[in-house]
Amino acid sequence: MKFDKPISLKEIENRLNHKLQFRIEGNIEINIEEINPIENYNKNSLIFLNNKKFLHLIKQEIQPVIVVTTEEIYQEIKELLEQSVFIISPTVDIFRAIFLQEFCDRNLFKNYCWERIHKTAVVHESVHLPEDVIIGPNVIIEKDVIIENHVYIGANCIIEEGAKIGSNTILYPNVYIGWGCIIGKNCIIHPGTIIGSEGFGFAQDKDFNHYRIPQLGIVEIEDNVVIGANCCIDRAAYDKTIIRKGVITDNFVHVAHNCEVGENSILVAQVGIAGSSKLGKKVICSGQVGISDHVHIPDNTILLARTAVLDSILESGVYMGYPAIPAMRFQRLQIHYNKLDEYAKEIKNLCKRIEELEKKWENS
Repeated sequence: MKFDKPISLKEIENRLNHKLQFRIEGNIEINIEEINPIENYNKNSLIFLNNKKFLHLIKQEIQPVIVVTTEEIYQEIKELLEQSVFIISPTVDIFRAIFLQEFCDRNLFKNYCWERIHKTAVVHESVHLPEDVIIGPNVIIEKDVIIENHVYIGANCIIEEGAKIGSNTILYPNVYIGWGCIIGKNCIIHPGTIIGSEGFGFAQDKDFNHYRIPQLGIVEIEDNVVIGANCCIDRAAYDKTIIRKGVITDNFVHVAHNCEVGENSILVAQVGIAGSSKLGKKVICSGQVGISDHVHIPDNTILLARTAVLDSILESGVYMGYPAIPAMRFQRLQIHYNKLDEYAKEIKNLCKRIEELEKKWENS
């Protein structure tokens, strides 16, 4: 990816040295023109190298202008890439994240292509809009909504009565925020996501007729949360469905009514959490994990892909399978599962031998 204009290494140092720990080895009086993956770089590239398994992709005849890497890898390749400049950081991936945010990220507040508040937006007269808020086409903002500073609301978003949007938050197009729901500061909610839809609550009579139970609570999303595209977070029955600060979710995640997702947890694509379940801090739910209702997941637990949690987990750890069991035990059982045909043959042979021995005993 080419930059709009060259970026000097001095500028990188000046803008990032208060945010990151790193040092520079080589000529600081250089510019970079583009950033590329290590699989497809050229001599004008800045590349990131955080793992020795990618060393075979480095070519001495094509020396990138800047390599961001660790101290260990730097010591191994500094003679090979004698023309390159090195940025040495103990946390290459974090350096990459902050660098891209600072120099490459799309600035929605500078690059919008209409007036600050689009003429097709419908904003209730009770709503005060700060001067730096951006409102896209066909947005609907109902009465008594609170919108703080530096908020971006993309096209076709709907924010219902009494909701609150914290400062520096971005709502991408087609996001729905239900009545009374609270979105914290520095949040990003990606397209098509629904916050505060009605929780799935019904009663049935003896003939299995369904009676809707109105859901009267809200959703509260704390600060620094990122919600992926096409996610659904249901409002609580009476109180709050809570997404704690620092949570990140992938696309197509469903969090049901009355749930709580703990700080800095990760929900990967197609995770489903049934009602009134509580996840502790730093829980990782891998793809397609399913969590039953009214269960508790302790802090620092990892649920591997397609794990089904039917009951509360009592100890932190790594779990997998249906139902969820410790991953090491699952793997041991899987070894036996893969040998079932072999075991069946052995059992059949043993039964045959026992039968022969019994006949021999009877005839003796």
